[in-house]
Amino acid sequence: MKLRVIVATLLMIIPLSMYAQMEQLKGKLINKETGEPVPFANVVLPGTTHGTSTDSDGYFSIGYTDLMKELSFKISAVGFETVDIPIGGAVEAASHGELLVYIRPMVYTVGDVDVFGKSMVYRKLLRQAVDAIPDNYIVQPYNYVGSFVEKSITPNREHFRNTQVVIYNKVGYKRMSAPELYQSESYRFNSAERSFKPVSAYDALTLMDEILSADIIKAPRNVLDESINDEYTFSDNGIVELDGRKIQVIGFNVPEPTMANVYYANVKSCKGEIYVDTLNKAVVKYTLSCEMEGTNYLGYNYVANNDAPTQLDLVVTYKPYEGRYILGVVSISAGNKRLEYITEAVETMNVEEIEGRQYIER
Repeated sequence: MKLRVIVATLLMIIPLSMYAQMEQLKGKLINKETGEPVPFANVVLPGTTHGTSTDSDGYFSIGYTDLMKELSFKISAVGFETVDIPIGGAVEAASHGELLVYIRPMVYTVGDVDVFGKSMVYRKLLRQAVDAIPDNYIVQPYNYVGSFVEKSITPNREHFRNTQVVIYNKVGYKRMSAPELYQSESYRFNSAERSFKPVSAYDALTLMDEILSADIIKAPRNVLDESINDEYTFSDNGIVELDGRKIQVIGFNVPEPTMANVYYANVKSCKGEIYVDTLNKAVVKYTLSCEMEGTNYLGYNYVANNDAPTQLDLVVTYKPYEGRYILGVVSISAGNKRLEYITEAVETMNVEEIEGRQYIER
């Protein structure tokens, strides 16, 4: 316990820029029953703000120091058992080859159809989730530091850009209109690794705004908007566990999707799930799957075209932070494009104020 307190104190005083200078433990999280990768799981050092998440292919990379080798990382994911991984042993195993961590899925249970099957009950639970935002999320200015990956995959090649981004939010989490959200957040990029050389402003264009707009706790035009969720139909998709807590999975469908109720334009069909902690009413995960047509190269609203329908898949997760939750992962796939953001550090004390949004990578 004394060692954990020392490590926690050290991590609290390390500047955000120093996290990148730690030794990195890299590994892959695997479903023990299916052998498939487990995406978007939380990997944290308990009692500290230090952590990351697995990406869409189940891979993770997290910093460590020699002092931390006597401790364990905790790995958790919605619908899976929680496991503790001794850091020293994991570092030793990784030195001999790829570190594979296996995690067992938990079985879904079906809710009481007579109660949870009623849309009115689900709308009430979603209202409670909105009312509980001040208790469950950061409500003061903060910085996120994270990795932002853009990939474009075609039959002949794969282009990627991997950047470190610093996000500044001046007000914290609350429900906002689109103009309020835009005015509250800004960002800049620290570094970039890419497989191509930008030759135009188009090539250097960043799509970070799509990540910020997917943070549904504060973003408008989604299932948490009470003014529009009567345009949704709901279903009971069961109960799962996360760190021993019961999570209600609410399925939803949008019979007539528009920009006003799902954010995206030219949507033919849309459905998804929202995961709500039954005890504290925190939203811990959100998924959305839409079929779109007449959209631009990423599948969003900027430039219409006549391409074939595009499938858009969105996953958003939130992870624990000092008794609250922060943004964990945003993953967006549309056509041959994939965007993925993972929060690696958060700052609420020495917050860096950033002016504007860096739309063009420099």
